[in-house]
Amino acid sequence: MRSGITTDTDRPIEDVFAYVTDQRRAPEWVSGVVETKDVEPPGLGAKATQVVKFLGKRFEFTNEVVEWEPNRKWTFGSRVPFPARMHVTFSPGGNGTRIDAVLEGEVGALFKVVQPVVAAMAKRQL
Repeated sequence: MRSGITTDTDRPIEDVFAYVTDQRRAPEWVSGVVETKDVEPPGLGAKATQVVKFLGKRFEFTNEVVEWEPNRKWTFGSRVPFPARMHVTFSPGGNGTRIDAVLEGEVGALFKVVQPVVAAMAKRQL
């Protein structure tokens, strides 16, 4: 499964990067995240546990930052309940910052049949 969005904001890249990469703020901008806990300081290898509601079910998993380029790129991923990675890039755009976010994951046999629906729902939650 692969789903993504692009959006522009009128804030400086430094402000946007700091806000988005602070995993404690994920519930503010990712509609499916209901709680974030055990958050380590932002940076390569940082971990955080998130509780997500998706398709009416609650999942808890630990994210780990696997790419970290300040004010440019942030990638984090998890292995449970299914392998997934979120790639987020930041670039000048409009009057401020363009954010490109792409979620890639293996949805498993159960969700393969409804993969297009799952991808659309993931996009809406971003």
